[in-house]
Amino acid sequence: MADSEKSLFERLKPLWEAVEKLGEKDPEFDAKAFLDEMWEEGCAESVALWEARNSLGISGAELAEDLETQLKMIAAAYATAEAAQIDWVVNYIAFIRRLKKQGLFELGGSNENHPDG
Repeated sequence: MADSEKSLFERLKPLWEAVEKLGEKDPEFDAKAFLDEMWEEGCAESVALWEARNSLGISGAELAEDLETQLKMIAAAYATAEAAQIDWVVNYIAFIRRLKKQGLFELGGSNENHPDG
Protein backbone atom coordinates (compact mmCIF):
# COMPACT_ATOMS: atom_id res chain seq x y z
CA MET A 1 0.00 0.00 0.00
CA ALA A 2 1.44 3.40 -0.97
CA ASP A 3 1.84 6.14 1.65
CA SER A 4 -0.93 8.14 0.01
CA GLU A 5 -3.30 5.21 0.50
CA LYS A 6 -2.51 4.75 4.21
CA SER A 7 -4.77 6.36 6.76
CA LEU A 8 -3.45 9.29 8.75
CA PHE A 9 -3.28 7.06 11.83
CA GLU A 10 -1.16 4.49 9.98
CA ARG A 11 1.22 7.19 8.74
CA LEU A 12 1.58 8.74 12.20
CA LYS A 13 1.93 5.45 14.08
CA PRO A 14 5.76 5.26 13.71
CA LEU A 15 6.03 8.80 15.09
CA TRP A 16 3.90 8.01 18.13
CA GLU A 17 5.97 4.88 18.77
CA ALA A 18 9.16 6.95 18.63
CA VAL A 19 7.69 9.47 21.08
CA GLU A 20 6.77 6.67 23.49
CA LYS A 21 10.37 5.42 23.40
CA LEU A 22 11.56 8.81 24.66
CA GLY A 23 10.13 8.03 28.07
CA GLU A 24 7.56 9.46 30.42
CA LYS A 25 6.61 13.08 30.05
CA ASP A 26 7.49 15.51 32.82
CA PRO A 27 4.37 16.02 34.93
CA GLU A 28 5.64 19.49 35.89
CA PHE A 29 5.94 20.63 32.26
CA ASP A 30 3.14 22.98 31.18
CA ALA A 31 3.13 22.94 27.38
CA LYS A 32 0.54 25.72 27.13
CA ALA A 33 2.57 28.06 29.35
CA PHE A 34 5.71 27.20 27.40
CA LEU A 35 4.09 27.92 24.03
CA ASP A 36 2.37 31.08 25.31
CA GLU A 37 5.72 32.42 26.51
CA MET A 38 7.37 31.52 23.21
CA TRP A 39 4.64 33.31 21.21
CA GLU A 40 4.76 36.38 23.48
CA GLU A 41 8.51 36.71 22.92
CA GLY A 42 8.17 36.23 19.17
CA CYS A 43 5.30 38.70 18.89
CA ALA A 44 7.09 41.30 21.01
CA GLU A 45 10.18 41.00 18.79
CA SER A 46 8.05 41.21 15.64
CA VAL A 47 6.24 44.31 16.84
CA ALA A 48 9.49 45.95 17.98
CA LEU A 49 11.15 45.31 14.62
CA TRP A 50 8.10 46.48 12.66
CA GLU A 51 7.92 49.65 14.76
CA ALA A 52 11.66 50.25 14.33
CA ARG A 53 11.39 49.91 10.56
CA ASN A 54 8.31 52.11 10.43
CA SER A 55 10.03 54.76 12.56
CA LEU A 56 12.55 55.02 9.73
CA GLY A 57 9.68 55.97 7.43
CA ILE A 58 10.59 53.51 4.70
CA SER A 59 8.94 50.44 3.23
CA GLY A 60 10.41 46.96 3.05
CA ALA A 61 11.18 47.53 -0.63
CA GLU A 62 13.02 50.77 0.17
CA LEU A 63 14.90 49.12 3.03
CA ALA A 64 16.00 46.32 0.69
CA GLU A 65 17.72 49.01 -1.43
CA ASP A 66 19.15 51.03 1.47
CA LEU A 67 22.39 49.38 2.62
CA GLU A 68 23.22 52.21 5.02
CA THR A 69 19.93 51.82 6.91
CA GLN A 70 20.37 48.04 6.95
CA LEU A 71 23.78 48.52 8.56
CA LYS A 72 22.31 50.94 11.11
CA MET A 73 19.60 48.42 12.03
CA ILE A 74 22.16 45.64 12.44
CA ALA A 75 24.43 47.89 14.53
CA ALA A 76 21.50 48.89 16.73
CA ALA A 77 20.56 45.24 17.23
CA TYR A 78 24.13 44.33 18.20
CA ALA A 79 24.20 47.28 20.59
CA THR A 80 21.37 45.66 22.55
CA ALA A 81 23.60 42.59 23.11
CA GLU A 82 20.44 40.47 22.91
CA ALA A 83 20.89 37.42 20.69
CA ALA A 84 17.18 37.23 19.86
CA GLN A 85 17.12 40.86 18.69
CA ILE A 86 20.26 40.37 16.60
CA ASP A 87 18.87 37.22 15.03
CA TRP A 88 15.56 38.89 14.27
CA VAL A 89 17.09 41.91 12.53
CA VAL A 90 19.60 39.88 10.55
CA ASN A 91 16.91 37.42 9.45
CA TYR A 92 14.51 40.22 8.52
CA ILE A 93 17.11 42.02 6.44
CA ALA A 94 18.08 38.75 4.75
CA PHE A 95 14.39 38.13 4.03
CA ILE A 96 13.74 41.51 2.38
CA ARG A 97 17.00 41.29 0.44
CA ARG A 98 15.87 37.86 -0.84
CA LEU A 99 12.52 39.34 -1.87
CA LYS A 100 14.35 42.08 -3.76
CA LYS A 101 16.70 39.59 -5.44
CA GLN A 102 13.73 37.47 -6.55
CA GLY A 103 12.00 40.55 -7.95
CA LEU A 104 8.96 40.21 -5.69
CA PHE A 105 8.85 43.87 -4.74
CA GLU A 106 8.52 44.79 -8.43
CA LEU A 107 5.65 42.34 -8.94
CA GLY A 108 3.40 44.05 -6.41
CA GLY A 109 4.31 47.57 -7.33
CA SER A 110 4.30 50.35 -4.80
CA ASN A 111 1.28 51.21 -2.70
CA GLU A 112 1.75 54.57 -1.05
CA ASN A 113 -1.23 54.04 1.27
CA HIS A 114 -0.04 50.70 2.67
CA PRO A 115 2.38 50.78 5.63
CA ASP A 116 4.66 48.24 3.93
CA GLY A 117 4.85 50.35 0.78
